Amino acid sequence: MSKILKKEVVDFKRYLNGYEFTTTLPGSGKSVTFKPVTTLAMKKLLSSWNDNDVSVENALDNLITDCITDVDFSIDDLYIADRLYLLIEIRKKSKGSFIEFTYDCKKCESQSIQKIDLNKLNVKKLDLSKGRDIVKLDENISVRLTPLTRRIQKKAADKIKDINDADKNIERVIVTYAFCIKEIMLPEGSIKDPPFEDAYEFVKNCYDFMFNKIRDWFDNYDFGIDLEYEIKCPHCNLEDKIEVPIENFFY
Repeated sequence: MSKILKKEVVDFKRYLNGYEFTTTLPGSGKSVTFKPVTTLAMKKLLSSWNDNDVSVENALDNLITDCITDVDFSIDDLYIADRLYLLIEIRKKSKGSFIEFTYDCKKCESQSIQKIDLNKLNVKKLDLSKGRDIVKLDENISVRLTPLTRRIQKKAADKIKDINDADKNIERVIVTYAFCIKEIMLPEGSIKDPPFEDAYEFVKNCYDFMFNKIRDWFDNYDFGIDLEYEIKCPHCNLEDKIEVPIENFFY
């Protein structure tokens, strides 16, 4: 017969607290301790899913924060690539490493259920050693850049919220790059941590070939988890590279 426990001595949390895991972020290199998604956190996420993109992103921020057990953790300090990596790590420990989705073959147009093991996705570490965070724009001007963080992403979104849709995409890029500039290096000296207004004017007025070098730096120094995955159609054996769908990641 089961023992009846008195209410005041029941301490179920010490059993739940055993589900803690540690991972190292590929961007910052920091070690983070986390727990799986709770029922309450999942409800909060589901309730926001039909709202706008901002609400969904904020809900994902809250889900990550609810899962992290480190007291000094700040969601705003996360590189965006580290944020995605961490979401996938939390998902693996919450619902398992396998996901299933329907694939439409481009060749035979048939449908099939594909199963992907998230543990098999490649992870690339960020390497900013030996001045790799510096972009030489011409003989006189260089800039030191930082990868995009969640804080910068939110600041950029706030800056462009009142801009017309026709101009919003290019303005988002200009504003984001401006926030990512940590130093402007000139022959007479450097401007470290330039005010946003100065960095914004610099990006907006630099020549196109300079802008392209900044853009290329962000493209070339990608890091984190690679969502590209090879699958095969079971009907015609077509091999295809797709991006792992994460729309219903936690469902």
